[in-house]
Amino acid sequence: MDTPCFSTVSTQSGLSLLRYILAFPVDTSIRMKKMDLGQTLQILANFGVIAGIVFLAIEIRQNTDSQRMLAAQQVFGTSNATIHAQWAG
Repeated sequence: MDTPCFSTVSTQSGLSLLRYILAFPVDTSIRMKKMDLGQTLQILANFGVIAGIVFLAIEIRQNTDSQRMLAAQQVFGTSNATIHAQWAG
């Protein structure tokens, strides 16, 4: 005896299954679980860590640019305005 695969199941049996599923009552009183204070503080702390990492990346980029300009000024003996104008294009 062969077991039916999904492609051979008739539309009628599919509708019967759908009616069976929809026949069960749904509890509409289910609400979202409230977060307690600890979870809220943990989420806020995680956002703070991410903001701190972004801020640190910006600071490192600014420091790198400053050090490059300072090195170019020492090597070539030009002013910051001249170097900045050359880098800006």
